[in-house]
Amino acid sequence: MRPVRIVIGLALVAVTACGQPVVPAGGGGPVDVAELVGSWSVSGTGIEDAVLVLDSHRFEVRAGRDVRYGGWRADSSGLFVAHVSAAGGEPPPDLSTPPWLEAATAVTRAGSDLVLLDAAGEPTARLSPRPGPPPPPGGPAGHVGPAAPLPPGVEPVERSRLLGRWEITDRARAARAPEPPHADLAAAGSWTGSDGCNGGAGRWVSGPGGVLLATCGPMTLRGCDGMVGVPGWLARSARAGFDGATLVLFDVDGRELGRLVRP
Repeated sequence: MRPVRIVIGLALVAVTACGQPVVPAGGGGPVDVAELVGSWSVSGTGIEDAVLVLDSHRFEVRAGRDVRYGGWRADSSGLFVAHVSAAGGEPPPDLSTPPWLEAATAVTRAGSDLVLLDAAGEPTARLSPRPGPPPPPGGPAGHVGPAAPLPPGVEPVERSRLLGRWEITDRARAARAPEPPHADLAAAGSWTGSDGCNGGAGRWVSGPGGVLLATCGPMTLRGCDGMVGVPGWLARSARAGFDGATLVLFDVDGRELGRLVRP
């Protein structure tokens, strides 16, 4: 990929990456997430000569001199989410996620092509394979699934119950941080949050069985007392459920990442 220009509004010393959507079924058929890795011509968006390149960790989307980069995640049920966090090309760079990519919450197959779908099941873009370099070794890091089931006694989340602000359960620790470690999930599919010292943001999507996928853009690396890696929990989550009123996040292997409660 081309060199990346990271653009952040504040002076920083370091950065690091950190209605229910429709899950495709029948019709176009399921997609092996490993098949997403590669180079794709994008059509059906009203933008000419757009190209999407998905590698094992990140993506690049370009149209003419406009080049943007970010993170993506997908799972074996067909859920998909992506978020631009950096830009290259001619200044001033545009850090917005293209509407067709921002709206995508699922992916399905249409012959040799792939189709990105929005939360209502409507196509946002068609992806046609194009010649490109071979995928990097190691498989797609954005791939999640099949995720381990939720443990007994944990109720799968529903999207409506995820919306809003969630904070860590340790109130005393949260009080020591400049701001409580938290995540705030918006209905439009974006989220913002903090580990107590550094802000994070990205996009999220949920599905049946408590599936929860989220991306996380670059974060500063300040340290402070009371910090807890809530943005990282979201970025590694594969399922989420409720233990009573407590939201519990799990990784793809079923390991508990963390617990959150309403403020």
